Amino acid sequence: MGFIAIDQIDHLDVILESLAVIAYIFVVLMVFYAKKRNKIFASKGFPVMVIAIILGLISAFMDLFTELYWFDTFEQYNVFKTLIASLQIASLVIFALSLLLVFKFTKFLMGEED
Repeated sequence: MGFIAIDQIDHLDVILESLAVIAYIFVVLMVFYAKKRNKIFASKGFPVMVIAIILGLISAFMDLFTELYWFDTFEQYNVFKTLIASLQIASLVIFALSLLLVFKFTKFLMGEED
């Protein structure tokens, strides 16, 4: 186990994984900006959405880490990749739930819900 030598790193993968991390950071910033500008967004679903985005950010960091670190055994790599996939799935499910909360509350405010 150890970090990969600089000449053995797939630079395109590292760039793409870094862009994913940057995209998650951008989404976090946009969510906080939307919270500041829109009180409805801040009232329902915001904490759930932030949790989902942070889980996604953690999984993106872990995915970037796998591009730079070498695992000795295939079992260690499988456990790490399974954890990343589980975090990504949990993040997507929680994010969808947060969007449903926000949209349901918006429908209620607009009088479209019975």
